[in-house]
Amino acid sequence: MPQVEFHTLTEPGEAAQFERVCRLIEAAYGAGRRVHVHAASEALAHALDERLWSYDPVSFLPHNCVGEGPYPPPPIQLGWGEAEARNTGLLINLSDALPPWPLSRFDQIAEFVPAEEERKAQARERYRYYRDQGYAPTVQN
Repeated sequence: MPQVEFHTLTEPGEAAQFERVCRLIEAAYGAGRRVHVHAASEALAHALDERLWSYDPVSFLPHNCVGEGPYPPPPIQLGWGEAEARNTGLLINLSDALPPWPLSRFDQIAEFVPAEEERKAQARERYRYYRDQGYAPTVQN
C-alpha cells in the first residue's frame, strides 16, 4: 500500500506549487525513483514541463509529457486526464480529483493542500478517501 503525503501550501498559485513539486521530483530522481505527475489539465502539465527545464541550471531532470518524446520514456512523466501512468514509484497528484487508474502501482503518493479555500475542501475529500481506504496519510508543512 502506498505511503500518502499531503503537502500544505501557504501561498496561492502555480509558482508556489511548482517549487514544491520540483523539489519532490528532484529528490525522487536523485534517489533513482521514477515519477508520474498527474496534472489537472494539459496546460498545467506543459507549464510544469517548462518550469522543469529551468528549475536548476546545474541539474537535469529528464522528463516529458506522456505521448511525447523517446521510447522508453524518461523517468519523469507528466500526464493529465486519462493519460495512463506508466511510471511507478512516486505519483504527484496536481489535480483536485483522484487519478482514474489504480493507485496501488505506486509506492508513494504526494497530494497538495492548496492555499485557496475553495480547493482545500477538495483536498480534504481526497484525504478522507485515502483514510477510508486504509491508507495512513500524513501532512507535510
